[in-house]
Amino acid sequence: SSAICTEIVGVMAKSNDDLRQEVFIMQMIHFYKSVFAKARLPIWLRTYRILSTASDTGLIEVVTDATSIHGLKSSEGFPEV
Repeated sequence: SSAICTEIVGVMAKSNDDLRQEVFIMQMIHFYKSVFAKARLPIWLRTYRILSTASDTGLIEVVTDATSIHGLKSSEGFPEV
């Protein structure tokens, strides 16, 4: 018998942007995440799924409870450059 696995995740559709570079970078982050884990380094990386569906469109998994770069820069105590 075969098992059926289901998972529901939120995705964001993105158009007019080539997501292939983001896919490549996420593959690198996933690789280094495993390197850090094998070396038992206390570095936490959150990977998420990206699907490039065409040269200028794709889907990006939504990361819940995340803070945007703008949110970080606007937060109290963030160092000014």
